[in-house]
Amino acid sequence: MNLIVGTLGSIRPIPSEIGSWGCCIRQRQADWKHFQSRPWSVTSPTMAPSSSNRFRLAHPAMNSSPTNSAVLSTPHGPGRLDYFTADAPGAPSEGVVLLSHGAGKGIEGRDLQVLATSLPRSGWTVVLFEQPWRVAGRKVASHPARLDEGLKAAAHVVRSKHGAVRLVIGGRSAGARSAARSATELGAVACLALAFPLHPPGRPESSRAAELLMVGVPTLIVQGSRDPFGGPPEFTDDARYETSAIQLVEVLEADHALAVPRRARRSQSVTDLLLADAVTKWLTRLRQN
Repeated sequence: MNLIVGTLGSIRPIPSEIGSWGCCIRQRQADWKHFQSRPWSVTSPTMAPSSSNRFRLAHPAMNSSPTNSAVLSTPHGPGRLDYFTADAPGAPSEGVVLLSHGAGKGIEGRDLQVLATSLPRSGWTVVLFEQPWRVAGRKVASHPARLDEGLKAAAHVVRSKHGAVRLVIGGRSAGARSAARSATELGAVACLALAFPLHPPGRPESSRAAELLMVGVPTLIVQGSRDPFGGPPEFTDDARYETSAIQLVEVLEADHALAVPRRARRSQSVTDLLLADAVTKWLTRLRQN
């Protein structure tokens, strides 16, 4: 496993016995100076109501609505795709990042919305896929096999719209599991796993590590240090990952929702910006390789 063990704000070389490159989340003055120089400001997050009930970051530069939305047919009913189109005028698109949600929330999840508003600024189109069970208003997520079939239907629609572009498949929690199981079949160049549920809370013996080990493409895991579904040490201490193409970002003080407590050393808004920066840098390195 090539571990990302430094701050989300700055990817730097790390010792070869740990991995080839990486970053980790720590409270450092350098992070603050780094983000003060960005075109957005770091402010306290707000949950601003809107007609679409979507989460919006406090600073206008990070606020974004979908470029367009579309309903798609899946084997288990209609799903929804929200498109956040790359906004680099005159520059070729880097590719498409297709993300699906977990079992607790839909595509309004904070981390998904953070990436949907930030990655297009780096040339990546983001497509958020809402599974049919959520579109239908049901409270309980579908069986994993049905989630995979829904994700594959979404990927086929994205391919038909965008052609032969670099496709990164990802998601959060249950959506991350579905992406890991489907990435190779869908011809994805990489897999992004936000808050991967390595096991049910309190049941480490029921590991889902096999789903990660079978991915077969470069994979980035973003995991909160307080995640009851599996903390970062449970990945880094597992020798089975040593030869895999998996990289890991630890979000200090964050839970399964990648949310930090109010008393955390780093605010939620700063954590969100660092998350966006780390994923952007990972995607940039994919393109360069």
